[in-house]
Amino acid sequence: MSENFRFGRRQFTLGAGAAGLASLLGAQAHAAKASKAGGPAIKIGYAAITWGDTPADGKGGVNQAIADISALGYPGIQLRRNITKDFKSPEELKGILEQAKLTFACLSGGGPSADATQRDAEVEKFMEAVKFAQAAGCKVVQATSPNRKDRPTIEKAELESFADTLTAIGKRCADIGVQLVFHPHMQQIGESPAEVAVIMKKADPKAVKFLMETGHWAAAGGDPVKAIREYGKSIVNLHIKDVVDKAPDEKDKKKYRFVELGQGKVDFKGVFAALKAIKFNGWAIVELDTVPKDRNPKDAAAANKKYLEDLGLVVSATA
Repeated sequence: MSENFRFGRRQFTLGAGAAGLASLLGAQAHAAKASKAGGPAIKIGYAAITWGDTPADGKGGVNQAIADISALGYPGIQLRRNITKDFKSPEELKGILEQAKLTFACLSGGGPSADATQRDAEVEKFMEAVKFAQAAGCKVVQATSPNRKDRPTIEKAELESFADTLTAIGKRCADIGVQLVFHPHMQQIGESPAEVAVIMKKADPKAVKFLMETGHWAAAGGDPVKAIREYGKSIVNLHIKDVVDKAPDEKDKKKYRFVELGQGKVDFKGVFAALKAIKFNGWAIVELDTVPKDRNPKDAAAANKKYLEDLGLVVSATA
């Protein structure tokens, strides 16, 4: 854990007001600069997934992700449900994020079951992490879908049952001021654009919004630019991710590989033009599932930031 983030609870309490004000002023500066640059007021965050879980000694993991993402100037962060184990309380996490001047942009909540007989239990399990994240300042939580277990097609009834589970979770989230978003994902039942369409059509449009995932969408054969235009106002958050096609091998049967931004086939100029056209002003969260062999997570995050800035995006709130 970075020395900059070794704070006691009393320090969190004393510093929360000032840190919160600094965070607000940073966000306002970010929006002003984005407007001056002529682009949409999109806020750029970064996902902590590649730093992994926090070890018992407190070094690395989520704590290091917070330190590195903050140091690079990203104004927001996405965390996973392992935060319930990595931190003693939501207040502890909230204090650390405020000191780091990071907005808790999204929680990755996992993939609940599509089985209607398990729905009540799945909702309760999902909400445990949501409540923790909400208390730590998070307003958006993503849900993925169950593993498709190599099935080439998924029955409509299963997709619709999953949509009903999302609706049940989304309504519970709304009760505590959190928005649920559905995240399409390779190797899950909500993988292809056609499967996603069934899920989103059946789900309650108020309770369940959409997380546009450029890498997974492109890997599934979809066009992210077209999808942004199609789902428009339903999009609350995005994952900014790049992907390349590859020949599968014996050890890895995947036909795709996620890469740093600008190294793959996603048309990010088209993506951000489409976002501007729909007047999107939410969080676009950069995410890598794995870091290239010659990189560490912070180096990859720096490379992705440079790519976005070269496109004309304002990444740092204070840069």
